[in-house]
Amino acid sequence: MKHRPEYDRNLIGKNLRRLREAKNLSVEEVKEYLRLGSVQAIYKYESGQSYPQTDTMFALMELYEAELNDIIREPQDEKAWTAYMDKVEVIAVESDSSRWLGRLLRYFQFGVKEEAAV
Repeated sequence: MKHRPEYDRNLIGKNLRRLREAKNLSVEEVKEYLRLGSVQAIYKYESGQSYPQTDTMFALMELYEAELNDIIREPQDEKAWTAYMDKVEVIAVESDSSRWLGRLLRYFQFGVKEEAAV
């Protein structure tokens, strides 16, 4: 018999944030969709401090148009994307406007990633 797998809360949180940002949704918008009283629960999910309850996870999957594996597993192209972003960040560090460029690249990285996957 197989043993129950362990799930990485930090990875799940990272994926939830990536999916939210890919949909251009704010934490406030997600809070309203889930009918939560505050944004704290969403921040806890995205930081890996806690898991969403089952019904909340289903609602997030529908909102983000994501499969369960999109949330609990490492994205298949994550290694290639990380290598690409490392190169881009090296270029940004070498430029005079590295802070601005670095922030800009982090802001757009999820949109670029989605287009690259198509």
